[in-house]
This record gives sequence, C-alpha cells and structure tokens, in this order.
Amino acid sequence: MKSSSKSRRRRAVFLTNAQTLPLPKYAGPVNEAIRCLIRVASREVYTVPSGGSFMTPISGPPQIVQGRIKYLDERQMVVQAGAPVIVELPKADSAYDLACGPLAVGRLVNTQVVPGATFEAVPLSQDQ
Repeated sequence: MKSSSKSRRRRAVFLTNAQTLPLPKYAGPVNEAIRCLIRVASREVYTVPSGGSFMTPISGPPQIVQGRIKYLDERQMVVQAGAPVIVELPKADSAYDLACGPLAVGRLVNTQVVPGATFEAVPLSQDQ
C-alpha cells in the first residue's frame, strides 16, 4: 500500500493493473476475529487432480479460487480456498471442464472469477 504525503486518503496499488484506487474507510474491529462472507462469480470451473487451496493474487481482487467444495447446489458452491468462498456458478455448459469428475462435495476445483468480488462483514452473535 502506498500513501501520498500530499493527501491523508489511503490508497492501494494493485499490481495486476497499475491503477491507484482509494480504499474504503474501515470502522470495524481491529486485532480480533471477525466473520465475513466472500462472494465471487465464476467465469470457468475446472475439476483438478491436485494443487491445494488458494486465492490469487494475494493483493487485489481475486482472479483464481481453488479448493475443495464444501457445499454445492444448482446455482452456487462454497469452496474452501484458505477461507470459505461463495462461488456463483456459470450458466453456460461450455464454462465447465470436468476432466477429473463431476462437481461434488469434497472434489477439488479451480475457478476463474469475474471482476466484482465482494467482502461482507457479518456481526458475531453475543454468545460467541
């Protein structure tokens, strides 16, 4: 993250496109656990034989999400990719390459995501 000496506004530089964007103000808790929902829409989905769980790039909006399916229905899946990620499935049959078997809970998948991922903070309940 770079900051300008002329401005007190925080800015982030995403190495994926060399564009400087203002960061939204964060007023949530610091140095404590939070709960959140990460949502992405998938462009393509592949079943893969190996490779681990990850989101890339590390900085900036996600472009690739890979991990094991924890939940699956006809519209979305939850992929454990370091953190659980809610993935909206593509509508076109041509967007699927299921070389290592059909989509199923426990299967390792790789998905290319479209721009527009969201991060939504969810309040922790009082009993947690």
